[in-house]
Amino acid sequence: MNSEIMLFAVRPDLQEEGIGKILVKECLDKLKDRGCRRVTLMTSRICNYDFYDHLGFELGNRIDVGGVSSEMLLYTMELRTG
Repeated sequence: MNSEIMLFAVRPDLQEEGIGKILVKECLDKLKDRGCRRVTLMTSRICNYDFYDHLGFELGNRIDVGGVSSEMLLYTMELRTG
């Protein structure tokens, strides 16, 4: 089973306190418990995309969508069970 994180945000005044990391790790643990093997998410260059690099997501495709954020970044993570 594969899953996708559709929307993830932390209020600007609460960023840089580790809240995002805790929330994503909790989400990943729950997905693992449900048998998920791969998680994908898409973000833009205007978001803190380095956040996902540090959590272990791998950058896949870059998709040109034009507009304000002309490039979307597709990340994936393989979940290990056990």
